[in-house]
Amino acid sequence: MEQLRTELSHLLGEKLSRVECVSEQAATALWFLYDAQGNPMPLLARSFTTPGVARQLAWKISTLARNGTVRMPVVYGVMTHEEHPGPDVLLLERLRGVPVEAPTRTPARWEQLQEQMQEQLLEQFLEQFLEHFQEQLLEHFQEQPMAELVPPAGRDIVEHPEPVSGHRSHHAG
Repeated sequence: MEQLRTELSHLLGEKLSRVECVSEQAATALWFLYDAQGNPMPLLARSFTTPGVARQLAWKISTLARNGTVRMPVVYGVMTHEEHPGPDVLLLERLRGVPVEAPTRTPARWEQLQEQMQEQLLEQFLEQFLEHFQEQLLEHFQEQPMAELVPPAGRDIVEHPEPVSGHRSHHAG
């Protein structure tokens, strides 16, 4: 972490008081950067242990920013280590966000918003599940030979049980 702070200070031309890891996984980490006075900087660093991943991600984000409709962070650059070992680092704009519960203002409204989000997610899940189930069912029937789907001539598809009320139906069978 100290090496990263030193390298980023040199690259940016400004002394960083600290770098703070806010998310760490096996192959990547996300870092917040703080200036010499301890104030958060408007950029962040994402380091990668696998060479080339930072460049690929920079290209993808830049392409989405140019061609997409969703606001993407600005890519400020990529720092690579070709002469000595070290992680590749992607420098990105630090987007300011508002937590989803902030606009609700009251605990009761926050509860209501959570319920609405849960209902929407459940509804979306059920729609996708039913759509997938119908597709699977259709594929299953399309794979069956016609002889298995259509009964021989003269036979009913469904057996008719005796009525519960005690009346017997009169049909040829």
